[in-house]
Amino acid sequence: MKMTRRKFLWTFGAGVATTPFMVAGGLSYALDVEPDWVEVNPLTLTLPRLHPAFAGYRLLQISDLHLDIGKTADRLPRIQALINAEAPDLIVITGDFITNEYGLSYYRKNLVDFLSGLQAKDGVAGILGNHDHWTNPDGVHQLLAEVGIWDMTNRVRTLERGAGTLHLCGLDDYWSGKPDLEAVLKALPVADAAILLMHEPDYADISSATGR
Repeated sequence: MKMTRRKFLWTFGAGVATTPFMVAGGLSYALDVEPDWVEVNPLTLTLPRLHPAFAGYRLLQISDLHLDIGKTADRLPRIQALINAEAPDLIVITGDFITNEYGLSYYRKNLVDFLSGLQAKDGVAGILGNHDHWTNPDGVHQLLAEVGIWDMTNRVRTLERGAGTLHLCGLDDYWSGKPDLEAVLKALPVADAAILLMHEPDYADISSATGR
């Protein structure tokens, strides 16, 4: 089955990072569908610049938890178990942890337990979505720091396997944040493959034009 960028709005996938691609979430179905539609979609991708040391690398992406009054934390343990069962090398979370302030304040402990219990060999990385920005971006940034998640907002982080490298990049939310693609490209090493995290999937039309 062909995986379109739009389908990334609805699913989280565990796949092999093997073409440069956008890991993305978005607004569509944010309130009624995304939070309760949880399935595992394996994808095998080919990155032309991927160093052989990263062959078979397993990256797992999840997006749009949207905790709020109507979307409770009851489902978090099940989602956590599904994620950890995939035994990923890296977990990335592409925004909209919450829908409103209730989701952050009332369910904060649940979020801490969920995020701190995620297991991946190389750790967990995250960026913010539009709802995080509309609600309390500073609070979400603080949450990521508290649980040890790499905050990839307009940043680059390089993973190493022997002599090989794989670069993880992240941008702030396109609608409500301050994404700085120029700064990320400036910090991005020339050699080896790069993966970009962005909440809105259609940003791939912009980032792919860079050729990187």
